[in-house]
Order: sequence, then C-alpha cells, then structure tokens
Amino acid sequence: MQGLNGKRWKVLKNKQGLTGVLSGNPRGFAFVVLDNDPGSDIYIAPEDLGGAMHRDRVRVRIKQNDYRFSRSGYVEEILVRANQRITGILQKYQGSWQVVPDDRRLTESVMLPGSEVDEKLEGFKAVAQVTRWHDGRGRPLIGKIAEILGDPRDPRTEMYAVMSRCGIDRMFSRALEEEADRLSDVPFPHDLEKGRRDLRDLRIVTIDGEDARDLDDAISIRRRPGGGYRLGVHIADVSVYVEPGSPLDLEAYRRGTSVYFPDLVSPMLPAALSNGSCSLNAGQDRLAFSVMMDISPEGDVTDREIFESRIHVAKRAYYSHVYRILEHEDPVLMTDYGEDLVSDFRIMAELASLLYQKRISRGSVDFDFPECGIVIDEQGRVTDVYRKERTVAEKLIEEFMLLCNETVAEHFYRLGLPFLYRIHEDPDEEKMKELAKVCRLLGFHFRPVRPLKSAHLRDLMGEIQGTPHEKLLKMLALRSLPRARYANTQTGHFGLASRAYCHFTSPIRRYPDLVVHRLLKQALGIGSAQKTVGGWDLGEIAAHCSLREQVATDAEREVDQLRKVEFMQGKEEQEFDAVISGLTDFGIYVELDNTVEGLIKSESLGPDIRFHPESYTMTGRKGRIALKIGDSLKVKLVKADTASKRIDFEWVQEKKPLNKGPARAHTARGKKKRFPKGTV
Repeated sequence: MQGLNGKRWKVLKNKQGLTGVLSGNPRGFAFVVLDNDPGSDIYIAPEDLGGAMHRDRVRVRIKQNDYRFSRSGYVEEILVRANQRITGILQKYQGSWQVVPDDRRLTESVMLPGSEVDEKLEGFKAVAQVTRWHDGRGRPLIGKIAEILGDPRDPRTEMYAVMSRCGIDRMFSRALEEEADRLSDVPFPHDLEKGRRDLRDLRIVTIDGEDARDLDDAISIRRRPGGGYRLGVHIADVSVYVEPGSPLDLEAYRRGTSVYFPDLVSPMLPAALSNGSCSLNAGQDRLAFSVMMDISPEGDVTDREIFESRIHVAKRAYYSHVYRILEHEDPVLMTDYGEDLVSDFRIMAELASLLYQKRISRGSVDFDFPECGIVIDEQGRVTDVYRKERTVAEKLIEEFMLLCNETVAEHFYRLGLPFLYRIHEDPDEEKMKELAKVCRLLGFHFRPVRPLKSAHLRDLMGEIQGTPHEKLLKMLALRSLPRARYANTQTGHFGLASRAYCHFTSPIRRYPDLVVHRLLKQALGIGSAQKTVGGWDLGEIAAHCSLREQVATDAEREVDQLRKVEFMQGKEEQEFDAVISGLTDFGIYVELDNTVEGLIKSESLGPDIRFHPESYTMTGRKGRIALKIGDSLKVKLVKADTASKRIDFEWVQEKKPLNKGPARAHTARGKKKRFPKGTV
C-alpha cells in the first residue's frame, strides 16, 4: 500500500484488534508498540486513549480514515494497568492534596481526597496507590498515599522514587522470604539427584566481579586429543527450587529480571536462593544444567551434550585476577590459583579469541559504549566515578555465554518444538538510509544495500573505530536498529548474525532463562520434566519479560545519571577537560574522561554560534568551522541538579581557535568490545 511522501505502509489486520504497550507523550498523545511488530507503532490521539496511561498493555483497533498518521487507532481495551502506584511530588491543590507524577508521560495528577498530610511534607516525594482510574471522559484519577519517600534533594530518595516509578521492589514479602529459606535448607532433594551426571571430579571455576553474589555460571575446559577443545558451561539449576505457578515463581515472573544499582540490588529471587542454594559458590556441591561442547580447532561446535548435573566449583576467580594472570603473569596470583587453573585460563583465552574471530567473520556487530563504575561509601555518598575498562577476562566469559546460548537455541530450532527465543529483527530501511546520509557527511562509506546484512554494519563499526565521530555514529546506528527482545517465534538475531539464539545462562537473574531450562527438561525428558511452564502462553511471557527488561535498563541508567550528578555537586566553578560528544541546536554535549556527560547551553555560547545539522558542526563568525564532534574543550561546571538529573557546563574559551578545517575520517584501530544492553 502506497502512503504519503512515497512511503510504503503496512496493511494491518483489524478483525480481533492488536495488542501492545502504550508509550505516552507529555503532550497527551501516545503510540502503541505492537507485540509482534515493534516497528509498526500505532498513533493514539488524546481523545482516543480511553483512560489508558503510559506503559499500560492495551488492545487497539485501527482507524480506517485518519490522514494525520499512516497508522492511527484507538484503545479498545486496557489489558494490564502498569501504574498501580505512581511516584511524584506531594502538593496541595484547592485545599486538597495530590501527587504530581515525576514521569511527565503520566499527564494526570493523582487526587488524594480525605488524606491527612502534615503541611511540612509539601514538596516531598511520595507514592500514591491508585484506587480509581480515570476514564478519559473527565473523571479524575483517585488514590491514597502509600509511602512518603523523603526530601527530593536526597539522592537516595530519588533512587527510591525511580524504583517505585518503575515497579521495582526493594524487598520481598515475609512469606516469600520464609519459603526461600525453607527451600534453601534442603539443597539436594533425593528425587532430584536421580539421573544426574556427577561432575564433581571435574575442575570447574567461576569467573566474576568481586562484588557479584548471584553466580549463575561456571566453566570447565580441556584440550581434546588430536586438537580442539572440550568446553563445559555449567548453569545453576534454579528450576528445581522454583516450581511453575508457585508464589516464588509468580513473583519472579512479575519482576522479570534482577536490577542492579551502584549500591543496591533488587533481585528476581530472595537472597536465600539467589546468593545461597542456587548460586554456584566455590567449595560447595550444587545442582546444575550442563552444556558440554566439542569445538574444532577452527571454532566449530562439532558435538554437544545437554544434561542435568551435580558439580563442585573448585575455586572462585575474579576478573581482575584472571586479567593479571593472563596479561601480566602476576607471580603471587599464579601461585595462589595453582598451575592447573592458570593453564585452564590460558586455554580459555585462546579459545575465546578463536570464537570471537569466527563470530566477527560471519558478520556479528560489536557496539562498544564505555561503562561507568560508581563507588559508594558506607554513608551512601558517591566518592568516585570512573570509566570501566573491559579486559580479556570479561571477554572470554562473554564469548562462552554467547556460544552456549546459541548452542541451546540451535538444538531447539532443529527439534521444531515451542521455545522462547531471543530475537533481533532486521533494521528499518528508511532508518538505514538516514544513517548512510550522516556517514557520507562525515566522510565514511556506508551503503545500505538490499538486503542489508549485519556484515555491512560490522564493516562500518571497524571504519569508525578510533575516530572523533565513533560515539555519534555508533549511537545513531544503534538507534536505527530495533531492540533485541524475547519471542516465541524464531526470526534470527541480526546483531549476532545468528540463525537461532536464546537466553539460557542466567536463570538466577533473568526469568526467560528459567523458562528455557524448563522447556529443555520437558523436551529432553530428563529430571523433573513434568515441572514445565504448563499451559502458560510463551508469547505473553516473551512480551512481559521484554518490557521488564526495558524498564530495568531505563531505571539503571537513570540511577547512574543521578549518582553522577551527586558526584559533581560541590564542584561548581571547577574546570575539567572534556570532549564534544554531541551537537544540537540547543547546545553542546560534552563528556568528561570519567563518562560524566553534561550540556553547554546555546545561550552561553554567544549569538554568533550556529549549529549546522547537515554537517554536524557549529560555526562562528564568517562561517569558519569552530566546533565539531570529538573536539577537546576546557569546561567549567555551572550546576549539577539532582531533581532534573542534569549537569550544565560552560565553555572556558581559549585564546586560539579550536581545530580549524573540516572534519576528516580516520582509519580505525584498536579492539572491538562487547554489546550494550538490549542488543543480545
């Protein structure tokens, strides 16, 4: 079907309505992101919302004659209310109290009739429990105060507000904690050991960060006679403790994922299980699900076994230790770990390098965005923010987990049975054309030929690496791609250039992995095969877990930004070295070496500075190019505001002009690194 401006529209079936998640806008309208077609958003006008709010799951119907948008509709039914509790500022309005939502996409305040509130609490953060929904026809949103969070100027209050707004709980109910304690007291029920393969004599090690508590995965490795490797990936068998439909299972499903903040974790399962009986702690027998892979010298998986096991982790290793052993041959650490484990680490690094090269050669795309580390003291204050460097130790675990996930998904793909896949759809053609246009303007070669393959983006990532425009183009490329998500149908994984992929390796902290374990047991007819997902709708599980993943990622980013703002407070008037990370008509985004990012507002640059979107530059008098992405600047901190989570800088202009002449592309050098969240 041909639409306006020559664009092609999709014809959407309208017989039974379409389901998806509503994404609100502060101006009142919204879009519905469809479950089975995330690229085909449905525009919903304010008068067609029918009382639906941001993040609600809804059923919509398409309007037949609406020429404002190619796909316009109305909310027919609200399936799931996502905003049972609304976080905001407590205010008095016409003699009554109300909570004004923090999230501007929630456009209705919650009225609190009959609530008795201390006048001193006006302006504090509060959580309102909704007791009556508005209907879109004038009936107000009614609620009651569920919790007073505190003064919004306190960063911990803001963190609690983010968690409440995203539906992320800090604690479990007493009943769930007691049930987890009961289960953890019986780590090896005899009926669950039957048929398990005993691998306790196998040398197995975990490799994680020093602060990790929920250890999902462990590794074993050896060389095969005649060449190649025998790689074992051993994953905590959470399914023996969390039965489908049990209170613990329903709570894990509701949460969907563990959420990690700098000084707080909201786990998917209570600590007695996540840090205790399920965690693959060193020196203790544990129940596991093992995937043993024979790998050729060329990096191909030639044979695989998937089975229930009982393991005994020989030692817990840390990323920092493995790095120092492999890169610096630290004599103290080599003695501590022993000759056998040191040899294992070297074989692991060798195999990981082989797997990485093979993955990249088939077209897998690596996006690399710097991660930040945030140090919190015992009083909850931020003492440092720094740029995290990923080492060979993190990379080898990543390669092994990618291979294991792919091996399990391939196994199910060949069986042709119902499964929960991790998919990444092909990019939108129009977005790729826009990316190509920007690349040409900046001097890079990228032609989105049809059909576009992941190898084309891989080559672009290699070309831009190490250049001043690397961050901008990687961000634009990432935004041009759909988010990776869960699905009960297999469409492949574009970013990994993989035919079939799933999440199997983190069942302590991701609900989809737990579902995959249950499906595997059912398909293989092993162990507790009768304890499956039962009659649950895999499509519904996929949609819910995709949403919870996105909510968790957004919350983690928001809290990280909050903590960065807190770190910068008290540093007003101090000067810093920065690099331009973005240019817009309202200012310049700059990034410090520690990943702290802020804005230099346009009005502070003077009337002569103009932004040119066609070349991503800013010019001063007589059209001379003054600023471009990647330029180094000296900046001064003006303000760090926790309420808005914004950091404002001023440019400390030097006497000599910066970087005369046009931007030029450079040949990429350096290492490729890991995927950002949402791409695998």
